[in-house]
Amino acid sequence: MVVICDYITAERTLPAMTDELRQKLMSEIDIAEWETLLPHFAHERLFACRADLSLLDAAIAIAVDDVAGIRELIRSGQLFTPGDDLAMAWFAAKETFRFVIVQPYVLVKIRQVAQA
Repeated sequence: MVVICDYITAERTLPAMTDELRQKLMSEIDIAEWETLLPHFAHERLFACRADLSLLDAAIAIAVDDVAGIRELIRSGQLFTPGDDLAMAWFAAKETFRFVIVQPYVLVKIRQVAQA
């Protein structure tokens, strides 16, 4: 057995691995305020997802090292590293995010709160 990362091994087929990985990552998505995520931003290990990008799909692309897919997400602006101005705005607004860790990165997406 060849270990590709902590979770993925070469013995698994990609579709089965992706289903297992999808379930694993889905169970790890959590919620945090921007202040909690600041250390990851400061260490340049944080990526943000635009509203039209699934946090889970972005996490899977990184976990399976889909270089071409990740490049396209970054090129299109769907996946980006926030700048200082945006980070300060999120801090001031006490913005809340859904996030998932895909070592060594943290992926975030602004949490949409349902309107009553």
